[in-house]
Amino acid sequence: MIMRPAGRSAGILLVVLISIAVYANTLWNGFVYDDTVQILENPWIRDLRYLPDILGSDVWGFLKDPGLSKHYRPLLNLIYSLDYRLFGLNPSGFHLTNMLLHAGASSLVFLVALALSGSRRTAFIAGILFAAHPVHTEAVAWVACISETSLAVFYLLSFLLYIKEKPALSGAAFFLALLSKEVALTLPAVLIAYDLSLRGKPFRERFSERYLPHILAAGAYFAMRVYATGLTPGFIPKHAELTVWQYFINALLLFAGYLSKLILPIGLNAYHALNPVYSITEPRGIMSVLVLAGFTAAAIICRKRNRAFFISLALIAAPLLPVLYIPAMGENSFAERYLYLPSAGYVIILAVFLERLRGLPFKKAGYAVSAIFILIVLLYSASAVKRNTAWRSDITLWEDAVGKSPDHHVPHSELAFSYEMEGRLDEAVEHYKISLSMNPLHVIGHNRLGMIYLKQGLPDLAIEHFDYAIALKPDVPVYYYNMASALRRKGWGLRAEEYENKAKEMEKR
Repeated sequence: MIMRPAGRSAGILLVVLISIAVYANTLWNGFVYDDTVQILENPWIRDLRYLPDILGSDVWGFLKDPGLSKHYRPLLNLIYSLDYRLFGLNPSGFHLTNMLLHAGASSLVFLVALALSGSRRTAFIAGILFAAHPVHTEAVAWVACISETSLAVFYLLSFLLYIKEKPALSGAAFFLALLSKEVALTLPAVLIAYDLSLRGKPFRERFSERYLPHILAAGAYFAMRVYATGLTPGFIPKHAELTVWQYFINALLLFAGYLSKLILPIGLNAYHALNPVYSITEPRGIMSVLVLAGFTAAAIICRKRNRAFFISLALIAAPLLPVLYIPAMGENSFAERYLYLPSAGYVIILAVFLERLRGLPFKKAGYAVSAIFILIVLLYSASAVKRNTAWRSDITLWEDAVGKSPDHHVPHSELAFSYEMEGRLDEAVEHYKISLSMNPLHVIGHNRLGMIYLKQGLPDLAIEHFDYAIALKPDVPVYYYNMASALRRKGWGLRAEEYENKAKEMEKR
């Protein structure tokens, strides 16, 4: 039989080998997107004297921009600091770390599935499916997503230790998960779901016995977070045109979209534009409500009939809840990296389902299930390996995104900047113009396009775009300096001095 259950150690080894094999080609990828700022321009990771800053500031604190972020994720910069000491600024070393974290997460999926189902075969199937799932490419192939992989490792480790009746160790792992990413705060919901599924001790007794380490860990985390970032949420609400009710409707839309990407991981993209619904009676609104109703019904039915299913549904839903809050998300409210941890619940469900199919009353059921499993793994693996190449460089990433999201300004703007950095100025101009035609209020795009026109000896066009930038954001000195440079190129020295003086006045405030 192809799917004969292996021993636990052999099963974990196979899971690790497959997770490494699927993502080995990321070792040839470079730094992309936010990696440039978070790693190449980050002084904190280069000197241990910055350790207090890492622990006492938000994750972007090294940029000295108090309005940029309130994310408290010190483990990200600590891991980067370790990588820098081991590999310098060689991107292969940073990719290796993320790949090894993925192997660790895949192994923990195996162990959690084993603890929930009691079946080594089910655990093996779940671990392999997690290792190869192509929806993970963003989280594993993008170094900036190391917070996702480290979160998954410590979140799953904490849950496993909780199942193993080791609450103190579980609380310690929970604390490390919290230092990885704020989504770790959803772990107690998964623990409660696990306890609700148990028979025996009343829930209240289990609560008092086992949750104290997690309460202490959360308390320590909040104290550190408040010290580092303060009490304000630190985000500018996105998609402000939506009402509160419409935010709720579109949260359902996002939830349905995430489930569909888990089940059918096609059309993977670095940029998914939110196309909101404005009424629950729209077809997509109705479909989203039906998906939520079906998910909820499944959870209610499975609570007593199938513990592994019930807990896995909680493991899908809980980590997704924070990323359904659209006002706190960026322009692309839907991101594949947010599925990295929830996919653990999905693959356990799929593994349990495949194992159930083996019990069908026909002679070749086992062989048929083995064939289905092998086919899924091959398709997953091939898709992931191919998708990894899109993350090879900024240009490959954004060319892919523009091809898949041609009607949104952000991919065009990012591709234009990538071309600009490579000196491909004519191509950069083309995509900046497309981006600005879609979003004329994109101030950074106007400024970048103005700078290219200045390099190309076209000061009139440069002045036009610097004028837009100043009108849109009149409190940024650099736009005035850029305008002064363009005016001097025209020979208009007196006007250039006026703009330079305005910029200097702003810098003194």
